[in-house]
Amino acid sequence: MPSGNVGLPAGTEVLTSPRTLECRTTECATRNYRVNNPLNAFAIYCGDFGSCRQSTFNLWYTDAGYTRVDRIECKGEESCSGATVRVRNNQRRDMVEIEKIVCDAKSACAGATFDVGYEVAVGAMECKPDSCSGCKLIVGGVQYPCDPQQA
Repeated sequence: MPSGNVGLPAGTEVLTSPRTLECRTTECATRNYRVNNPLNAFAIYCGDFGSCRQSTFNLWYTDAGYTRVDRIECKGEESCSGATVRVRNNQRRDMVEIEKIVCDAKSACAGATFDVGYEVAVGAMECKPDSCSGCKLIVGGVQYPCDPQQA
């Protein structure tokens, strides 16, 4: 087992410096991902019914100089329901910015968790009506509802 996989749950798919992670149909549902140093303008796209349902995405930044996530998009019904997205910035000098998280279909982000830890900023959280029930955004250990209208 490569040293990069030590301590990861069995079956975790490790990606290094990708530009995008696109999930169509249900190909990413219930899977675990560890994304090491995603390139600037990185995007996660979950575009179909249930495409990323119950999945876990761990984005790790370690002194690579990459600092920008363009978007995390949950575009299909229930596409990110129950999913967990964690962003961990272990860079000493650089802040990571997520430009936007988009949930724009029925129950797209129902029960989802977006945990961005410390030294990570979220530019916008867009929740369309009926898309973010039970969704939470955690910034530096403080929990917020994804859609302030549903608080």
